[in-house]
Amino acid sequence: MDKRLAEETSALMLDVTARLDAQLFKIKEQCSEAEFLRFRRGFGYVLGCILTETMIPIYGEHPDLRPPHLESN
Repeated sequence: MDKRLAEETSALMLDVTARLDAQLFKIKEQCSEAEFLRFRRGFGYVLGCILTETMIPIYGEHPDLRPPHLESN
């Protein structure tokens, strides 16, 4: 993937994951524990796929795009 497209895709994935995370906090505050757990499982699946199927390949090819919070120690 060329760098420009990788940058755009990374930015999109970071936005999507932040929005999903924020929504999950709303669900936790406003839904039952059982509903929250069900949604958390689904969101976790989606977030995991985003990470493993898009972000890790992009950052493998373009390590300079990896955000500091995703750096491995």
